[in-house]
Amino acid sequence: MSSWLAVVPVAALVSATVTIALRWFDKPRVRIVFEHKLIESKYVQDFGDLDRHGVVVVATNVGDGTAYDIRLYGSLCDAAVQAPRNQPHDVRPWRHQLPTLGPGESMRVEIVLQGETRHDAALVVTWTPSPGRTWRRHERVALGRIPVEVMYPPGVMIEPDKPIPARTRRLSTLERLTPRAAFRTWHADQGKGTDEASRADGDAPQQDPPTGS
Repeated sequence: MSSWLAVVPVAALVSATVTIALRWFDKPRVRIVFEHKLIESKYVQDFGDLDRHGVVVVATNVGDGTAYDIRLYGSLCDAAVQAPRNQPHDVRPWRHQLPTLGPGESMRVEIVLQGETRHDAALVVTWTPSPGRTWRRHERVALGRIPVEVMYPPGVMIEPDKPIPARTRRLSTLERLTPRAAFRTWHADQGKGTDEASRADGDAPQQDPPTGS
């Protein structure tokens, strides 16, 4: 009888631990990915001939959870999103805060930065996983490390000498063996290499991008 009394609390504790772990792994999560658009922000034109650059970044929530109370902060840059009009003839204001970003939704972030600080500029995004919480998630991404959109249509980026083995399941391998995906990674790596080299001696090593044969 005493052995059963000792086993029951342990079994209850294991059951509760497993239940909590399953609920934690199964809960919706926010995952934000960033992509450079191949256009310059039109708002940089307002500053005339000043040494300023405009960058357009699209942030997309590819997770299955909703981000609440999103805040945007620019490190060595000015980042904002354009809010919707309250009335048809209202001027659309610029804000650093959004109420929500649901699964599959995107926000277009306009960024203006000085030319001499472009190597160190970064975008900081913070949000809460549920309404009313004070605990926040943070994502910081260097502007030079954000992948760029690929404008090549299908048929341009073909490499017959890089087949994907039938057993391949790992995402990093699939990205490396597919020219279209590898191009995005190459661009981000080039941005990192350019930044590091420019800080050292002003000259960055250049490498050829992955292209079709």
